[in-house]
Amino acid sequence: MDANVAPNYTLDTLDALLTQAGVRPEGLVLTLKLTDPNAAEKLPEVAQRIRRHGYRRVRMRQLAFNRQEICAVVTDA
Repeated sequence: MDANVAPNYTLDTLDALLTQAGVRPEGLVLTLKLTDPNAAEKLPEVAQRIRRHGYRRVRMRQLAFNRQEICAVVTDA
């Protein structure tokens, strides 16, 4: 998922998708835009929100482009 919106909107969309019956991807790749200077401080909360869907591993790395994007790779293992 790569949307040019604030992380909360991306996560809202993800929540809506993952709560649909029969939808359970083995993994996810998300690009989160850091639209707010304080957004980086909220990344642990973002990871926890993703884990609530049953995913155990959430790895995040800052992307080089403008240093305002985070790539999150999410898996069960």
